[in-house]
Amino acid sequence: MLASAKGMEKSFIDAGADEKIARDFCKKLKWGSRYGADIHFMLNRQIGLGLAYSGFYTTANSFMIFDPHDERSYWCTHMEKRDYINFIGFSFRTQHDFARFNKIRLTSDAAFGYVHYRDEEEYDNYMITNYLLKSSSFGWNLKLGIEYSLLSWVSIGANAGYFGAWFWSGTLTDGYYTSTVKFKDLQINNINASRLDVSIGIKFFL
Repeated sequence: MLASAKGMEKSFIDAGADEKIARDFCKKLKWGSRYGADIHFMLNRQIGLGLAYSGFYTTANSFMIFDPHDERSYWCTHMEKRDYINFIGFSFRTQHDFARFNKIRLTSDAAFGYVHYRDEEEYDNYMITNYLLKSSSFGWNLKLGIEYSLLSWVSIGANAGYFGAWFWSGTLTDGYYTSTVKFKDLQINNINASRLDVSIGIKFFL
């Protein structure tokens, strides 16, 4: 994930969390697992149109101590945060076969479409409220890849990509109520879900 975690880290520290624990917790959220699938109809050997799906999941958990600022106590809790980002969109593909190495192909994909964001924040201390934040927006997924053809109908490949999406409003649920919020009212200008991806995969030719 490319977004800075300094704001989240500072909010934990201001609430009384240990500085190192807060920093490590936020670092974990910057790394996650990507999964996805694309399907393209090739108009010719170089150009194709289709659909692309991409999912991303990241999680972090830790024991933290928070100061409720009541001058009498501290709250010890196990905290877990889970983020899910799902994208589906229309995709444009180009590919180029090497003349001297006919089993090797370079590819590029550009997809634009709908993104759904889900953020779950859970505590095991009943004094602290659990939260669910959901939002949707427009996003894009850009990829460059290289493939090696094992057979005429299957190849393996590696991709490097950039995913971009920002969210400005959504719905917030605290277990009792659900409300529509603007993130700037939560002292968040926006949620930056942009990231860099590296993946390997299998491709089938029909």
